[in-house]
Amino acid sequence: MTIRHRVGASWRPLRLFAACGLTLFLTAGPAFGGLVLRPGTYVLRDHQYGNAGPPSYGLRLDELMDITGGHDVFTFSFDHPEADMRIDITEVGTDEYELHLYGVAFGGLVQNNQYNPALSGVVDIDFVYMLAHPVGGDDDYIVTTPSFLNAGKITFMDTMIDLFDRANSEGYSFRLGNEDDDLGHRFESGVSGWGWLDHGTAGTHVYSSDWLFTVIPTPGSAALLSVALVIGARRNRRRTVQTRRDR
Repeated sequence: MTIRHRVGASWRPLRLFAACGLTLFLTAGPAFGGLVLRPGTYVLRDHQYGNAGPPSYGLRLDELMDITGGHDVFTFSFDHPEADMRIDITEVGTDEYELHLYGVAFGGLVQNNQYNPALSGVVDIDFVYMLAHPVGGDDDYIVTTPSFLNAGKITFMDTMIDLFDRANSEGYSFRLGNEDDDLGHRFESGVSGWGWLDHGTAGTHVYSSDWLFTVIPTPGSAALLSVALVIGARRNRRRTVQTRRDR
């Protein structure tokens, strides 16, 4: 399995070997210091209750391009076979965390509940929330910094477009978790991510432009752990056999 690893302003492929399974198993579990997710890397998937579906999606950016003269709906699926979207949660201070969303998705202009083949394809996404903290009295992560301090880009149809976060009337621009009641966000059980964005120019919000996705541990920690243990056992057996031969 290949994931994208950011080095400076560029990406380089990083081959994730099964031997890393133990590390991922230990870092991708729940309940780190009372938080819904431990620091680590997680796979992002579509939320099934987006208002613009079908198709299902994890990111919506209406009017990303002005195509018809009317209101053009653009969504991007994290479940598509060509998609690979992830989030890195990194502790940067006491109760302070960086949230890095990155990878590739598939989508574009939605017409008649399907993607227009001439205006859809694979997109690169890279966005960083520099400072998240726990929700008071809850285990979710939340971003309450002023609008436009957190930013990223989406590359669609060979065009790189700026993205900026936008706080809602409750004073937050992004939340990651399962709500105060721990029942999930918008009828989706488990952990979701949701938040609002401006695209193109900060301060110009197009309804609807937002994240709405679900989160699962990456990349199948228990399965990788099993593979890692098998590999470790084989290596130990080879060492034992070699030792006996050398005696």
